[in-house]
Amino acid sequence: MPSIVVLTKRFHPRTTEFLDAARALRAAGPLYGVDGRYWHGGLLGGEFAHGWRQTRGALDDLGPHLLDLATAVCGPVATVRASGDPSRYVNLDCRHESGAVSSLSLSAAVRTAASVTRLDVAGREGAISWDTVGMDHAQCWPVLRAQFAAAIRSGAPVLCDVATGLTLSVLLDAAWRSLASGLAEPLATWR
Repeated sequence: MPSIVVLTKRFHPRTTEFLDAARALRAAGPLYGVDGRYWHGGLLGGEFAHGWRQTRGALDDLGPHLLDLATAVCGPVATVRASGDPSRYVNLDCRHESGAVSSLSLSAAVRTAASVTRLDVAGREGAISWDTVGMDHAQCWPVLRAQFAAAIRSGAPVLCDVATGLTLSVLLDAAWRSLASGLAEPLATWR
């Protein structure tokens, strides 16, 4: 995994609204699960088709983003099972401690006109969806910078902190072990 992951989409107002709606849905009744996908053609050529992305593939490149959102919606992951080939297409099946499940597909080797990033959430009381179609990525940066500056000035909490990074590292490690073994991997209890 790269040493720095910036979960920029988390700082977009549309993502904040989605996560608020997901919390309300969860408060109204149990969540059943999340179906998510993050596909693009970054490994097929261009500025991202080199270095660690080429060797680690979609699992390390795109996985942190969907795993972050899935855990924000459904809570901590208890087990993860990975299948596929990170250089082409990989699927993550997670069972969350809440009882919800998530199925996340990742590929950076699909020629698409635009990146496909989508989550669908189902619960007893309904369903909600989030995607990045038409999302202006430039709206993420001012929010991210303001939170970072506030954290430095006053110690204010930030949306994605070191605990988030550690959680994602543990999840990715379990996913890589699952790819190697073909089995679901329980998450290490480090909390």
